[in-house]
Amino acid sequence: MVAKKTEMSFLPAFVREPLSAAQARFSEVERELEKLLSELLRKGEERAKELAAFVQRLAKEGLGLDELRALVAKLPSQGSERASELREWVGGVRSEAVKQLEHLQDRAYAFLGMASRRQVEELGRELSRLTRRLEKGGRAAAPHKNSIRSVS
Repeated sequence: MVAKKTEMSFLPAFVREPLSAAQARFSEVERELEKLLSELLRKGEERAKELAAFVQRLAKEGLGLDELRALVAKLPSQGSERASELREWVGGVRSEAVKQLEHLQDRAYAFLGMASRRQVEELGRELSRLTRRLEKGGRAAAPHKNSIRSVS
């Protein structure tokens, strides 16, 4: 590290400090990448051993190359079928969760005495409709079935 300090000694302090911090961070990232690479290599070796054991087991069961090719050929179609099933299931779960959240939100608004977005939009539409009628010079129409009525 002493050699690096003398190499950077000609640099001004405002450049030297960020540069040394960047070098330290780079060293840290390099160590993390080395760890990651060694972990990936270890996992790859484990998978290779698992594959070799699987091939030996298949060989003991008497499956030939043609049978293995047939099994491998089926995998993509089976995988896409399973993925399609999972997509449908996730879509159903998502829509049910959204419905439950909307219901919970409506209950919370009711409890707090606040208007929901849907209610505010409905009021806005009703006000727009009444404003158009008043601007046309006509009399106000009968209130909409979901409109808020004043209590006399």
